[in-house]
Amino acid sequence: MPAVNVVHAADVEPRRSPSSGLTVRSTLGNGTGFDALQQAVLECAPGEQATVSVPGDVEETLFVIHGEGEIELRGQTHPLAPDVGVYLPPAATATLHNTGSEPLRLVAVRVPDPSPGPPTPANVQRLEEQPVEQATTEREFRIVADPRSGLRSATHFVGYIPAERARLILNLSRPGFYKLLERARRKLARLLTPLQESKR
Repeated sequence: MPAVNVVHAADVEPRRSPSSGLTVRSTLGNGTGFDALQQAVLECAPGEQATVSVPGDVEETLFVIHGEGEIELRGQTHPLAPDVGVYLPPAATATLHNTGSEPLRLVAVRVPDPSPGPPTPANVQRLEEQPVEQATTEREFRIVADPRSGLRSATHFVGYIPAERARLILNLSRPGFYKLLERARRKLARLLTPLQESKR
């Protein structure tokens, strides 16, 4: 069975990005043996501002997990707080401002080689304004970004598991947990392969 690499953001050595002014902890991507997408936890210090520049061959989502601030997109300022998501199309630039007294932390996901078609302008989504959808009878999710909001090649969502169900998952044996992760990785690879081939 192929190895499964589980990365905890707090265990990742932070690096300061001189071009953006952000502290970055890379959790998924080439360095972790997973190149279908890149994920990092970004941090902007209190009172600081930072730039997020998206390369022309990827699209990106940001999701606030801690702190408060603002983001400037296309000349407009939008408030940032936990559970706010942002879609950034290829070649977009945004400016983050930390207006709070604590670090502003965001999960950034970059999807390389987006599906063809004209990009949707950058936009902001509040999780609380998105409908709750059923994954199964015991799990729910809300979509942060998907093709309807501009993210052409993926779906970025937040899932909810009831406390009693979470205990069952946490009680899985370590081998059982890794089998679940490996199954999910293989399923994702099967889903992404047709997309990658159709772009060639």
